[in-house]
Amino acid sequence: MLVGSDFRFGARAAGDVRMLAEWGRRNAVGVEVVDLLEVAGAPAKSTRIRHLLDDGDVKGASELLGRPFSYAGCVCKGRGDGASLGFATANLQVPPDRQLPADGVYAGYATVDDVRYKAAVSVGIPPTFAEGSRDNLEAHLLGFEGDLYGRDVRIEFVERLRPMRKFDDVDDLVAAVKGDIAWIEGNL
Repeated sequence: MLVGSDFRFGARAAGDVRMLAEWGRRNAVGVEVVDLLEVAGAPAKSTRIRHLLDDGDVKGASELLGRPFSYAGCVCKGRGDGASLGFATANLQVPPDRQLPADGVYAGYATVDDVRYKAAVSVGIPPTFAEGSRDNLEAHLLGFEGDLYGRDVRIEFVERLRPMRKFDDVDDLVAAVKGDIAWIEGNL
């Protein structure tokens, strides 16, 4: 077994590394304890990563993970608002126990059948279309044409572009999405 130096287990986390090592000796199981990796002066722990995601800091979370924060899921039927505005989106099913970054719009990549596309990613309930909406993850894949329903897509989050906001009219929403896409095209 390989565990971090702060590893705890059991009821109320009463077990510690010393107890695990003792159990390992009695049961002929090797237990190796490693020091925690430090990034920017603090341990790279799951709690820290979850807090960064809660704040929408996908760059910080990715730095601690050593890879981009990502989510993979099956594309399901969405509201259809994106397509009607000229920005078709892949809506991914997200189980309620899966953590995503804070609600907002993100720049990232979407991978379908080993092909990677730049993507504008929306997380949360879109306030402009809040009535009848549910919390979701949807991505507009730049340059993709075709049908994604029922297919698996992996989303890599690169940077948060903006928080969610309600637009007064559809023209303002379309202008904001076009701005998001222009940023992604020029910076990813």
